[in-house]
Amino acid sequence: MSAEPTPQEPGDRPPEEPAKPEPAKAGKEPPAEKARAETSREIEDEDGELDLPLRERMAAEDEERHLREANLRDLYGDGPRAGRDAVAGSAYRVRSGNIYHADRIFFGGKGEEGRGGVVHLAPSQRELLDRVYVRTVSCGRLAELLRDEPVVALRGGRGSGRRDTGWMALLGFRRTEGAPVGWVRDSVNPLDLTGEELDETGGYVLDVTGRTWTRASADGLFQHLAAVAAVRNARIVVLVDQGFPGVVSAVDHDAPLPDQVFERWLSWELDGVAPVDVTAHDGVREHLKEGCALADAVQLAKDVAEALRGGGGLDNALAGQPRRLRAQVCALLSPEHDVRRRCFLLGVAVLNELPSVTITRAALRLTEILADPDHVLVDPESWDALSEWVSYAQASQVPDEHGQGSRIRLSRSSMASVVLEVAWQEHPTIREALLAWLGRLCEHPDQAVRIKAAHAIGRLATYDFDVIDGEFLRRWSVSGRTRDHWLAAWAIEAALLSPHVVPRLLDRLREWAAGSAAKQAIVARAYGLGVGVEQIDRALPALRQIALRSSRPTTQDAVSRTLMEIYGPGTASKILSELAEWAVGGHPGLRRTAALALTRLASGVENDTCRLLLTEFTGEERGWAREHLVTLWGNALRCGLFARRPTGVTGSPIRAAWDVFAEWVANWGTTPGVRPVVEAVFEAAGHHHLRGPLRFHLRHWYLRRIVDIPLYHRLDHHMKRTEDS
Repeated sequence: MSAEPTPQEPGDRPPEEPAKPEPAKAGKEPPAEKARAETSREIEDEDGELDLPLRERMAAEDEERHLREANLRDLYGDGPRAGRDAVAGSAYRVRSGNIYHADRIFFGGKGEEGRGGVVHLAPSQRELLDRVYVRTVSCGRLAELLRDEPVVALRGGRGSGRRDTGWMALLGFRRTEGAPVGWVRDSVNPLDLTGEELDETGGYVLDVTGRTWTRASADGLFQHLAAVAAVRNARIVVLVDQGFPGVVSAVDHDAPLPDQVFERWLSWELDGVAPVDVTAHDGVREHLKEGCALADAVQLAKDVAEALRGGGGLDNALAGQPRRLRAQVCALLSPEHDVRRRCFLLGVAVLNELPSVTITRAALRLTEILADPDHVLVDPESWDALSEWVSYAQASQVPDEHGQGSRIRLSRSSMASVVLEVAWQEHPTIREALLAWLGRLCEHPDQAVRIKAAHAIGRLATYDFDVIDGEFLRRWSVSGRTRDHWLAAWAIEAALLSPHVVPRLLDRLREWAAGSAAKQAIVARAYGLGVGVEQIDRALPALRQIALRSSRPTTQDAVSRTLMEIYGPGTASKILSELAEWAVGGHPGLRRTAALALTRLASGVENDTCRLLLTEFTGEERGWAREHLVTLWGNALRCGLFARRPTGVTGSPIRAAWDVFAEWVANWGTTPGVRPVVEAVFEAAGHHHLRGPLRFHLRHWYLRRIVDIPLYHRLDHHMKRTEDS
């Protein structure tokens, strides 16, 4: 007879409560191993993040994510896109789900998926493009050439609407109605593009503007693209600047007039025809004069439409446009104003919506850094009222939601990025002080301050990458502090929103993935802050490489968090397959990281936030997904054992794995997609060497009323059935 406990019938005495395990015995380590663990913790986890329960850490991570997203909206969502684009007026704004930047409309919501390095326009996106596009002569010429040529160049400057013209020409040319039209991701090396990534008779826009290496090998580039397109009978429009070497098939782009673009977008926004009194408004006509960027014309249309819908005036909409806003900020930062007020404006721009005390202290600290040694900063006979500074900074004081004083909020969040840009570009003498000040803010005990400072540093990288790289990124990449690794990741997150630094940053991430432990820790975090979704084919190999080389708990946790952050409808199958490979491999670091990632992804089943349910997959994928989930659960539960460590797994036991699995068992009858996986885990208990631990926990769950007697019998029967076989 088996010595293992057996369940009782409902009328019998229930199983006795099992004895509690003794964590102390399981935690004994050789002195050398214990010393290494303590040293590693000192170096890497100075904030004690890993000491907190997973549920608390994930809640804190959610708050951090919301803070980052809100701050990036200040720096990008309602302000100039990046670098000198702000001077040219190439706006990058988020309103009503759509973004217009330079040559391209970025659409809100989930678009159609492509494969590899290409993305497709969804039908709704094509409809919008057709409604707002202003027809040009170059569009017709381009469509005509595409009938015979697989690759055609479209010459024009940035911000001239080239990409839209390329899409419209491809849509007009399409040989079959269902042929997809889209673009090649900016991060893709054109020489690495293959025919397998394209769709049959598809059409794609590829931007190689400013890539110096393409100038030296223009003929080779176009020959390669022509061969790739021929494989799928596809067409490719290559966006180049006016100085690009001559090619056989090329069209010079003629940009539409700003007032034409404004009228089309305003009509779209108002679901009709642009009102005559708006298009004839003196301020609108002045704004749309020659020199107005198309992106500014689009944004003006969106702001005017919002003002009209809300009953506001056109003057307010015009005041928030980039050129006017920039002129206003230039005036505020001019030397005629008191240095303390200017520093306060910079403080609000970087730390917008933080407590007034935090912003005031930061502003005074910047004043001290700027001051000469003999300069008296504060005149005891004259005190400045905070309300005067707030008014000067075009901000307002709002009550703190937790009743802790007040917070300071810019009246226009778009001012944040403009203030940073003007301070950096127009006042070079304060650059060193500004960098020193941001460096001090990065040491602030409040995480919100550190995030905002790092984002500001990333924003400055879009103006002068080499300076920021030498001052911050490279220094953080040789640090042993987890805090510095996060600072680097946050700065990279902000900088990656600017297209012209994306290639350099992606190359840097690829290089650092094979570098030191500190560099790998930065990469492990950075890929989880937005870029990993688009760069999934780069992110997964890099994360695997990091997990293979690092046994540090903080790095493993960072990789698992990144996998959770980039997990979604478009990446689920790739991530699940990758984790399943890690779980069955013999490498202890991969197995433990896979267990951490599964625990994160599988949590939240009780409050409907779990993203790893079987029901999230299509009918065809469910069998495959169920098999992978069982493999991953088996690995995670083994990594969570205390009494004995399974072969091939190192590191402290993952306590949360069994807790999360208990939540799955508790939701057996209420959450679709849970039952098939839980049953399969119990059926595979013998294969994963989990019969004893599962039976132990099953009895414990019964005593805690997580499972009732019928479910107890059913799950125990699954284990017995496989045991007998």
